Amino acid sequence: MNQAPTLDIVLFMAGGHPMALPAAQVRGCHAPSPTDPEATPIETLLGLACPDGNGHHRLLEVAQAGSVVTWRVGGPVTLHALSRDDIHPLPSLLAARSALSGLRAMALFPKGDPHPTPILLIDAERLEPSPP
Repeated sequence: MNQAPTLDIVLFMAGGHPMALPAAQVRGCHAPSPTDPEATPIETLLGLACPDGNGHHRLLEVAQAGSVVTWRVGGPVTLHALSRDDIHPLPSLLAARSALSGLRAMALFPKGDPHPTPILLIDAERLEPSPP
């Protein structure tokens, strides 16, 4: 029996919600240090309200618009594989009405869990680049 192809994703928190990016768009992840330059909170790019700064546990380095940008995201940041059959494009009405910049699809995670969590899949290339 053939298994469905998978998409590797990086799962993190944004505005108190589980979000994911395709792993191919992520170049690195590390804890912030006092010497790191200021990074844009992911909520700013998505158009979400920013929670207090205590929720930003990691810096995510992301390929966007031909360069690598750094975003502040909520942790934990983890790598997972989703079956492509479990990824659902947005219904056309939701896609047309969503104010959430970069939103591409949704999935339930983890598969097989009796109470899976809905996650939002975003595309870094569809977000406005981080301000300088």
